[in-house]
Amino acid sequence: MDPVAPLTGRPVPLLNRAAMAGNVPAVSALLASLGTAPIPSRRRPYHTPALVSAVQKGFVDVVKVLCEDERVNVNVVDRVREVSVLHLAVQIGGQEVVRCLLRGNNIKVDVRCPSGGTPLCLAARKGNLAMVRLLLEGGAGVNLSGGLTQCPGPSELSNGGGIRPSYTPLHFATIGGHLSVVRFLAEWEGVDINARDVEGYTPLDYALRRGHIKIARVLKGHGATDKKYKKRRQLRGYAVALMGLGSCSRSV
Repeated sequence: MDPVAPLTGRPVPLLNRAAMAGNVPAVSALLASLGTAPIPSRRRPYHTPALVSAVQKGFVDVVKVLCEDERVNVNVVDRVREVSVLHLAVQIGGQEVVRCLLRGNNIKVDVRCPSGGTPLCLAARKGNLAMVRLLLEGGAGVNLSGGLTQCPGPSELSNGGGIRPSYTPLHFATIGGHLSVVRFLAEWEGVDINARDVEGYTPLDYALRRGHIKIARVLKGHGATDKKYKKRRQLRGYAVALMGLGSCSRSV
């Protein structure tokens, strides 16, 4: 699309095309041509919103121009993937795009996807430390869980199948073995180091189960408690005490 060519046709579909082409001058001109009129995020089922198109293509400058316009819905949903544009940006891994979105008007940083996961949960699961830091500094909730997701296999620590437990970002990072992300989350103010999923398991439980020894040490160093280990020690102590009593009774 030629930025100096006359603007013909309906402005909103043209805006979507300009964004998809990464044409910053055309996007700016089309936004100006709309005056104070609101910009619908979805006119037809087959129309991809301009912001979604720009994020998909990684056009930072276009995303910046769109996010600076208060009429643009920065919480628009990608109808194909059924996730917010912020989820989409985190999935693609564009830090500058995410930074632009976080500066947008009324951005919902803890928006959930259909399975209940937040953008921070997604970043933690992918092990993207820079993205995790960016989202937390942008106000993301460090303890918000990822909801319940249908899955074909059994959950990590139970024999039941069909439901994946409700993981916090720390759960996701631990299960994925992302040491740097775990360390960063564990040091974040307000984090629940002993957060439990719907089956009652903590990040430390998963670290021990998966053999992530370094991660387990980090978690324990920040106050994580292995209640199962304590219970085993307690039971062992009871057994030793009973054995001692038995020896004493026989000697008497």
